[in-house]
Amino acid sequence: MLVQIGVVLILFVSACSKKGQDGAQPSADNTAATTADKPSAATAIKLTSELVLAAEGLVEPGQKFDEALARLEGKLGKPQFVLVTRDLTMYHWAHRAGDQCTLLAVQKGCDDGGVCADQVGVVESPRTETLTANKHAYKKCVAATEGKDYKASIDDL
Repeated sequence: MLVQIGVVLILFVSACSKKGQDGAQPSADNTAATTADKPSAATAIKLTSELVLAAEGLVEPGQKFDEALARLEGKLGKPQFVLVTRDLTMYHWAHRAGDQCTLLAVQKGCDDGGVCADQVGVVESPRTETLTANKHAYKKCVAATEGKDYKASIDDL
């Protein structure tokens, strides 16, 4: 019994005086580094259809893109899907609930030659789609919630 108490005491003292792997005590700088690795408030946002719809008018074409993206991420979190092609970069926030899917898409402004400026281009107003009302838009929205691109088919017409 006395041996068991001694072992527990040694383990307790060892755990309390634990040093970093390099033998140094953790510093405030080490703490800051681990804090920076934690998810930001933007990643902690639980996206809902209501939040997506409330983003109406939050950003406008011509606005500085980095500022617009920060504003959107502050309200909606990170986009579920970013489509990058030779000609455009489109950011999508989407939420699906049952047979309804709500989508907001914002394009980083690009000219006809595919050169993108640091400004907002097209803003597709937030909207809610259903499979029966608009099959193509609904499938595009669902794909965005899954982080995928959607290729239209003849069946969507």
